[in-house]
Amino acid sequence: MTSQYISRRIANQAAILRALHFGGAMQRGQLSVRSGVRKSSVTSIVTDLLEAGVVREEAPGSVRSPIALDAERVYAAAASILPRGIDAARVHADGRVVDRRFREVAPDTPPRDVVRILADCIAALDVPAGQRRVGIGIATPGLVDPGTGRSLRAVNLHAWRDIPLADWACERLGRPVVVDNDVRCQLWSSIWFDRLGAEAEDLLYVHISDGVACAILSHGRLLVGDRFAAGEIGHVRMEDEGRLCTCGRSDCVEAYCSVPAILGELAAIRPELALEGAAGLACAAAGEPAIENVLDRMARRLAHALSGVVAAIDPAMIVLGTPDRAFSELLKPRLQHHLAGELMGLQVEATPLAVAGDVETDAVRGIAGLAIERAFEQGTF
Repeated sequence: MTSQYISRRIANQAAILRALHFGGAMQRGQLSVRSGVRKSSVTSIVTDLLEAGVVREEAPGSVRSPIALDAERVYAAAASILPRGIDAARVHADGRVVDRRFREVAPDTPPRDVVRILADCIAALDVPAGQRRVGIGIATPGLVDPGTGRSLRAVNLHAWRDIPLADWACERLGRPVVVDNDVRCQLWSSIWFDRLGAEAEDLLYVHISDGVACAILSHGRLLVGDRFAAGEIGHVRMEDEGRLCTCGRSDCVEAYCSVPAILGELAAIRPELALEGAAGLACAAAGEPAIENVLDRMARRLAHALSGVVAAIDPAMIVLGTPDRAFSELLKPRLQHHLAGELMGLQVEATPLAVAGDVETDAVRGIAGLAIERAFEQGTF
C-alpha cells in the first residue's frame, strides 16, 4: 500500500469516527452520507474498527445494524495541573468522567516532581477489562505550545518556565501525550462533548476563576496565536487603582475580575460575611446589596475588557465558565447587560451567552476530548 493510500484511509476513518461522535449511531449508508466517505470504504473501515473494539454494532450480525462509537470501551486518560494539585480521571468517548482522583501537591514542588506525581496519578487509574485507552492528555495553565507540548510560562505555578511537559510525561508513561492550555480545554469540552454551538464556527469562551482568560474558536479551530497567548486577557491593564496582581504587576484584569478579587473587595466592605469561593458568593448573593453591587461592578469591568475581543471575532456564541454553575448563572445577565452597553450598534444582544460546566471538570474533559480527536486523526488506537 502506498503512503498516499494509507493517509487517505486514515483521513476517511477520522471522518467516520467524527460522524459517529457527533451524529450518534447510524447505518453504514447513512454514515457514508454523513461522513462523505464512499459506502464501500465505510464498510471496509467499519470492519477494521469493529475488530479494534472502537465501534460496535447495535444489532450484531446484521448488515443493516446501526454502527455506534463504543463509548463504554473507548476512553482517554486525562489530568489537569492546578496550583494546589493534580486532578486525574478516565474520560469516556461520551464525556463521562469516571475514576476521578485528586492529589495535593505543595505549591513550591519542582516541575519535574509535579510531572512525576502526575504520571503516577495517570498510571494509577483503573483499567477495567475490555476497555481501550486511545490517548493521554494533560491540561495546564498559562502559555502552552500544543504542537510541542511545552509549557512556556504559568504565573500560578512555581518555577514553571519553558517546561517540556509532553516529553517528560512521555518518558514516565511510555506513551505520547497531548498537552494544551486548560482554558482552551474548557472550551473544547463544551464543543466536543456538550455540543454547545454545534453549528458555530466562531465562539468565545470566558473563564473566570482564580484568574481570568478567554479561549477562542475561529473558523472551527482553536485559536492559539503566534506566541500561544490568544485570549490571555487576564494580565491586560484595565484600571489605575494600584491593585496588585499575582503576576507581580498591578491593575491587571485578574486583579479586578477574578473570584479572589471579588472576594477581596467584599471582605473590605463586609468582612462579617466571610465568604469562600464562587459557590459561597452564589449562595450569599440573594438579598445582599453589597454582593450585588460588587458583582455588577465586576461585570461592567469584564464587559469593557471583553468588548474588543467580541467586536474583533463577532462570535456566534459566548460561553461562560466558572468554578460554580450557580455563580455563572448569577453573573450571566449582568455580563450580557454590560456587553450590550459596551458594544452599541453591534447587535451583541443577538449573541447568546451560554453557561458551561465547572472549569476544573471541563479542563479534564476537554484535554481528554483533544486526545480522543488526536487518536481519530492519526488512527492510533
